[in-house]
Amino acid sequence: MKLLSLLLPAVLLITACHTPQSGGTKPASNKAPEGKRGDASEFMLTGPQIKTLGKFANQGNEDAAIKLMNYYVFVDQNKTLAYHWCEVGAKHGSKVCQHNLQVLKSGKA
Repeated sequence: MKLLSLLLPAVLLITACHTPQSGGTKPASNKAPEGKRGDASEFMLTGPQIKTLGKFANQGNEDAAIKLMNYYVFVDQNKTLAYHWCEVGAKHGSKVCQHNLQVLKSGKA
């Protein structure tokens, strides 16, 4: 649960700013959509999506690594795989993943 509480602020910031359909970013709204606060359904992935994102993440796609990390933190709650995809994202330059790894390695998670 400590992992979740430490990663949640960074993950929510990225999720609020990133629009995958456009491939870009937009300003974050201060208002959460009705019924969405604390809802992990926005991080849900199907088996084929996990496989595809894993392939992209391993090829250097930071967003794919972050999506997988979010899935394993918030939906599947698998610390080992969340940490793995966090490491993959960090290795490929994701500042969010680098920060999260630093927190995890410090033992504060």
